[in-house]
Amino acid sequence: SKLSGTPLHHLKLPRWMFGYVLRESSLTYPKVLTAPEIQRKLGISYKSAFLLKKRLQLMAHQFVPMMQTKFYNVMEQIYKGFDLPPDESQDLSGLSKNMPVPHVDSVVLYSARNRANKGRKRFKRKGQTSSIYMSESLGGRQIGTLVQTLGVKHGPVFFDSISDQKASTLTPLIRKYIPLHTPLFSDAGYKFYPGKNHRMVNHSLSSKDKRYRYSKNRWSYLGVNCNTAEGNQSKLKRAFSAYGWINPK
Repeated sequence: SKLSGTPLHHLKLPRWMFGYVLRESSLTYPKVLTAPEIQRKLGISYKSAFLLKKRLQLMAHQFVPMMQTKFYNVMEQIYKGFDLPPDESQDLSGLSKNMPVPHVDSVVLYSARNRANKGRKRFKRKGQTSSIYMSESLGGRQIGTLVQTLGVKHGPVFFDSISDQKASTLTPLIRKYIPLHTPLFSDAGYKFYPGKNHRMVNHSLSSKDKRYRYSKNRWSYLGVNCNTAEGNQSKLKRAFSAYGWINPK
């Protein structure tokens, strides 16, 4: 069979159903196409709808390594021999507007209701990781997950599930997508990244005006921001909200 070894291998459902799910998923993006929705629209059992969804996810998963390789090669070609101005006080608005500069950021995704979130053990770990575990009195189990986002404006975006925000965890993930000399914009949480064309924006920048706590430049300063990554993280949060519950494992 031509479908042997593909995501459609040994699929007993009509092939047009898979095509319908693929097209519907594309048209409704960034909204998630859930198994109950597939069940209602195609008039099939939940088990069959869940199978179609898993096969679609399998196909998408098989494309990720090819996308990674292509994105890496494109970044390497565009920024070959490229260097940002050594003066970090120079405005980079023109660069960020005209060139596909990758943005990177991390976010916490929760999979518990608000009433359960009151039981988070915030001091079990440091940083964002501290709020994805329940308190010991409630079992101490993991209720959320950390995600690193890397993408370019009007281009591809990659999400990786991460266990923590250590340099040893995040640096290899970034290097998987872009060469070391590629420009990279992030927040101050990525000070460990060794790239010479790395620029950061400080989200905790204090205001010089005593009437305000934070500076208006804490989101974007001299053309440096991570809005692309944060915008895609917003889409990811909306996608997660389509599910009543998600197993963090």
